[in-house]
Amino acid sequence: MAFVTTFRIDGDPDELLKFKNEVLDPVIEPIARENGAIEHIACKGDGGLVIFNLWETLEGSEKAADAARDAIQGGGHENAPRPTGWQSYEIVQREVI
Repeated sequence: MAFVTTFRIDGDPDELLKFKNEVLDPVIEPIARENGAIEHIACKGDGGLVIFNLWETLEGSEKAADAARDAIQGGGHENAPRPTGWQSYEIVQREVI
C-alpha cells in the first residue's frame, strides 16, 4: 500500500526552494530512490514550502527520513530548515484524473 508524507518548512519560500534544490536534493534524492520514493512535489506558499512525497511503503519513508537527516547533519548542514507538521497518510484510492 502506498503512503504520502507531507510537511511544511517555514521561511522565505524562494530562499528555501533554492536551498532545497542546490543543497538538500543532491543528498536526499539517492536516499529516497533507494527506499521506495515514487514522487516528490514541493509547493511554494505564503511563509514557506509544503512538501508532498509519495512512497511505496511507510517503512521506506521512515528509513529515508532517518538516513536523510543523518546525511544532512553529517554534511555540515546543521542549520538546514527543519520541517514542521510532518504527517503520513495511507493511500486508499489512487486514480489519474
